[in-house]
Amino acid sequence: METSDNWEAAELLKDLDSVKGIREKTKGIVVMVNVDGTYLLPEVMDRLRSRGIKIKAVNLKKPSMDDVFVHYTGRELRDSGAEKGAVVIPRSRGR
Repeated sequence: METSDNWEAAELLKDLDSVKGIREKTKGIVVMVNVDGTYLLPEVMDRLRSRGIKIKAVNLKKPSMDDVFVHYTGRELRDSGAEKGAVVIPRSRGR
């Protein structure tokens, strides 16, 4: 989200129960929520507008499984040791 006053917007939104966290980006802020953002967005817009903060841009994104993995582990999911497209054939144990 990009606004006319990103710092003030972050301060206003951090108190909402649905907001899990807010991160600053080069342009704007990222607001992480624990509900469907399409339903929260009208409340967010009303709250910001009531304080005279203009909304310049909004981008709603639902997290992918990769996003969730990175969030909880701090690293990307990768196959370690196996090359892409490689097939692993288990050895049979003695006869």
